[in-house]
Amino acid sequence: MFGTFSKEMRSAVPAREADTGVLFNEFSGNTWRVGCMTNGMPKCVTIKPVLRPQLTAWAGVRYTAVQPGDVAQLVRAGVSYALGPWFESTHRHRAVSRAPRSLAGLMMLSAMLTVGCATSVEHHDREPQQSDLANDEDNPLAIQGCDGTDCFELGGQIAGGLGDVYDTMQSAGMNWVKHQHKFGTSDAEQLRGVIDEAHQKSMKVLISVTGQERPSSIDFAGVTQFMGDLAALGPDAIEIWNEPNIDREWPQGSISGGAYVEQMLKPAYAAIKAQKPSVLVISGAPAPTGFFGEQGCTEGGCNDDVFVTQMLEAGGASAMDCIGVHHNSGATSPDQTSGHPADAPEDGFHYSWYFVPQLRTYAEAPKANGLPVCLTELGYLSGDDYGGVPSQFSWAKNTSIEEHAAWLGQAVDMLKSGAIPGVHARLAIIFNVNFTGYGEDAQAGYAIVRKDGSCPACEPLAKAVSE
Repeated sequence: MFGTFSKEMRSAVPAREADTGVLFNEFSGNTWRVGCMTNGMPKCVTIKPVLRPQLTAWAGVRYTAVQPGDVAQLVRAGVSYALGPWFESTHRHRAVSRAPRSLAGLMMLSAMLTVGCATSVEHHDREPQQSDLANDEDNPLAIQGCDGTDCFELGGQIAGGLGDVYDTMQSAGMNWVKHQHKFGTSDAEQLRGVIDEAHQKSMKVLISVTGQERPSSIDFAGVTQFMGDLAALGPDAIEIWNEPNIDREWPQGSISGGAYVEQMLKPAYAAIKAQKPSVLVISGAPAPTGFFGEQGCTEGGCNDDVFVTQMLEAGGASAMDCIGVHHNSGATSPDQTSGHPADAPEDGFHYSWYFVPQLRTYAEAPKANGLPVCLTELGYLSGDDYGGVPSQFSWAKNTSIEEHAAWLGQAVDMLKSGAIPGVHARLAIIFNVNFTGYGEDAQAGYAIVRKDGSCPACEPLAKAVSE
C-alpha cells in the first residue's frame, strides 16, 4: 500500500523532502513496517498502532527525517487514517503533521504533540546492497509482511514491467508478482532488475524457472548453478521448473517424479538454501492431467497425481518448502465437485477439473508431511470479450467474465480462510494479470485485466484477501 503527496501537500513540505522517493509500507500482525529511499539511503520506521488495531490498514508515514526537527509526514493510505501514537525506535524526533484536517484519527496524534509527547522513529543509514536489501532482517527495505509458511498471500503473473500494472495489482490485494524465466536464455544476473523493481515497490517476487520446449536433454549442473546464482539476488521465492511431468518440459522417455527430485529438485534446493536460506522453494507444478490413463506414466509423461506421489516417495518433501500446483482448467465454481463440461460421465470423474479435489490430491498425497501448497497458476478462462474460445478450450465456452471474476474471488477466499479440509495454502498466483495474446493459447482470456482495460476480478480478490 502506497501513500503519495498531492501537489497541495508537497507545497507544505521542505524542498529536500519533496524530491524524495515514494513511501512503501506493509502490515504484519499488529505492526506497520514503513520505508522510503532518501538521497539513495534506506530509511524506515516501524509503527505499532494502538487506536483501532482491528483494522488492517493505517495511515502511511512518509519519513525523510535524518536530522532533529525534520518532518514525519502523514499521508492518506488505505481505509483508516488513524496513526498509533508510538513508534518503535532508537532515535526520537518531534513529528509535525501537515496532513489535511479532515483525516480521521489524527486528532489524537495532534493532542499528543500539543502536550509534548514525542514520537520515536527508527532509521538506519547505510549503503543499499541492491537486491539483498529486500531480504535481510535488519534492513529497512526488507519485505516483512508474512514470514514462514503459516500465512497466506496473493500475487499475479505479469507480462512486461511491474510499473504498468502495479496499481491494478494493489487494488486486487496482491503483494506478490511472478515472473517466468527460461533457463539458458541468459545468466541469472539479468533478473536483478525485476527483483529490484518488485522490492522497491514493497512487493515480493517469485521467479519461476522453466526450460526450452520439448527438450532432448537438460543441463542439470547448469540448472543447479543458475538456481544458486538466482537465489543470491534475493528473490522471495523460486519455482523449480514448470510442468516437469510432460514431454513439452522434460525429455521424453525419462519423465518421473523420482527423476525430477534426484536430478533437479534436491540439487537446486541445496544451492538456493546455501545462498539465501529465506528463499521459499516451490516444487515445479505439474500439468494437471489424466491423459496417461491407468498406466499413470508413458514415455510422453505422467498423470500429475502419479508424478506427485513419485516425487514425495523420492524424498521430495525434504527439498521444498511448498508443493507447486497449477489449477487453470476449471469451468465450475471452486466449491463444485461435478458438472465440468469436459468431465463426461462415460469417462468417469477426474479430480483435475475441480478446485478442491485437485488441491486435496496434492496436499494429502503419501509423505506430503503437511507441506503447504503454492498455486503458481490459478486461473479461469473466459472468451466472452474475444468472440469465444479456441477449440481446444471448448470446455470454457460458457464461462462468463462475471463468473471468471467471482470464481477467482471465491477460490482465494477458500484458500485464505482454510475452508478446504487437509489443505493449507501459502501462496496463490493469479494467472494472469495482463497478458494480451489470444490465439491457440488464449492467455488474454485468463487475464484479470480484460480487453476493455477493466478489472472485474479486482474487487472480489481484494475482498477475499482482506476478510
